[in-house]
Amino acid sequence: MSEQKLRVISIIYSESGYSDRMRMILSLGSSLDRHIILSSSSLEEREDCEIISPSGPMRAHQFWSWAAQQAAGIIEASEGRWIVHEYITGITSYLLKRKFGQRVYAITSAYSIEIAFLRERGWRRDPYSRQFISWKQTAQWLRISLKCALVRWAGGRGNDLFLGNSTAVAQDIQRLFPKKKTAVIKTAIDTNVFRPTLKKEQANSSGTFQLLYAGRINPPKGIGLLFHCLQQLHKEGVDFRLKIIGQYWPFEKEWFENMSAHYEADQYTDYIPRLPREELIPELSSADLLVLPSLYEGSPRIVKEALACGTQVLCTDIPGTHVLDPKGDILHFFQENNASDFLEKLRALMAQKGSEEWNQRIRSGVEWVRSYSHQQVSQQLIDLYEQILQIRKHESIH
Repeated sequence: MSEQKLRVISIIYSESGYSDRMRMILSLGSSLDRHIILSSSSLEEREDCEIISPSGPMRAHQFWSWAAQQAAGIIEASEGRWIVHEYITGITSYLLKRKFGQRVYAITSAYSIEIAFLRERGWRRDPYSRQFISWKQTAQWLRISLKCALVRWAGGRGNDLFLGNSTAVAQDIQRLFPKKKTAVIKTAIDTNVFRPTLKKEQANSSGTFQLLYAGRINPPKGIGLLFHCLQQLHKEGVDFRLKIIGQYWPFEKEWFENMSAHYEADQYTDYIPRLPREELIPELSSADLLVLPSLYEGSPRIVKEALACGTQVLCTDIPGTHVLDPKGDILHFFQENNASDFLEKLRALMAQKGSEEWNQRIRSGVEWVRSYSHQQVSQQLIDLYEQILQIRKHESIH
């Protein structure tokens, strides 16, 4: 077999919302013979890759068309095969696969559970939240879910490989494409950025137990169960405070406000809209416990960010979180939609605060996150690329 150069076109839309993906892409560095990044926003020039961006802002469908034209020109002006690796959608990869056939090996990276969410009507699975969802909001959720599933189907038809960040995501893809190849490469976070910034005794000098939820605010995130449980603790006189950092879509505003009022959340909750990364880090570091009662997760980045900042995590035992820590050595798990189990685990953790076991768990979490870097993820990706182009077979491809 003649030598095949390792040439990759990476395509990412709205990288400001996916900064961890972009850092990983940039970490590929000089290991590739040629690396071209098609990005929806301009980036600083680098010596180890070529960065091409549109002249102005674009909506998603405009970017897909623009990226396909840019990539087609690059492939046409060269010989041999290219790997086209698209993050999130796969639409551009599909268009290029149709045009160039076997000259393009199309990969799409997926990060979320789309098909199971639609089939299970995921927006109604939290029993403590569904009563506040109106029929109009149900229609909106159905429309959004169908759109996400349709985009995945449209882009995935021409894919050679789906790359998931967890087995949960890979299995969700196989629900739609049972014959498609999938592989799993975990994601990392930047531990030079996410790290403990305060000693816990300084951050939490008061006796109040500080809970934190950070992320999207919507029904499948289990906010109803969280409020239901914390209302009970508040009535019992337990000294705690919940801080919620995140945003909801405009159509979810009525749902969130009605649910918050029902569970008297304003008496024990502080709400902060989405924060930039540099302002989120002190919040993560100063909290005693991150709570993540989600019903669907791919491989939640916020869990790794909290651990890196020295904060323990109590989360739902679902595939997307369980795969991070199968033995439960780092994370604390509670059973899905089980309010009594959540309260039991939370009370135990509150009682444990400050103990040697508590502090050892914090140290173990920090060390665990630091053991997996962007450079390691990038090397796994490079190994996968090399296998694809040279022998077209890899142990992690099913």
